[in-house]
Amino acid sequence: MNFEEKKDLEVNKLEIKENLFDMQKLILRLKNLIKIISEEQKNFYKIEVSSKINDFYIGNEKELEHVLIKFFVGAVKYLKEAEYLVFSIGVNKFTTNKDEIYFIIKGIETSNKNKNYNKNYEWLNSIKDSLKKLDGNVNIKQGLNSGYTFMLSIPLKNK
Repeated sequence: MNFEEKKDLEVNKLEIKENLFDMQKLILRLKNLIKIISEEQKNFYKIEVSSKINDFYIGNEKELEHVLIKFFVGAVKYLKEAEYLVFSIGVNKFTTNKDEIYFIIKGIETSNKNKNYNKNYEWLNSIKDSLKKLDGNVNIKQGLNSGYTFMLSIPLKNK
């Protein structure tokens, strides 16, 4: 057996570790990160969190946090030209034992200037493998003279 075959076997053995975690604590860590990054870039920002999000979920907390940090840091850097940033965290309730948690970042242009954003989404490519492990996805929308919206959604098991 050569090195590549061993490496492939090891990768296939990796398991996604799911555990019960406190979503509110994770959101608090994200809020602190958003505050620091937005203040460094001198953006005005608003954070909205739905009251319908459960306190506890079952999932891979470390992988989720890793993805969210990359998502938020990348989006804020990408939207550095926006005058105002809105961060929304919400939930779509399903009848199954899962909720779809979504994380939205919207960069809003308040001036009449037409911003020329770089269309390079390399920072999103860095989270695609992790998103697959979490059964998540990401969407990008460009509004008419209103900036960009990035939405990340991840299904999580209810407690």
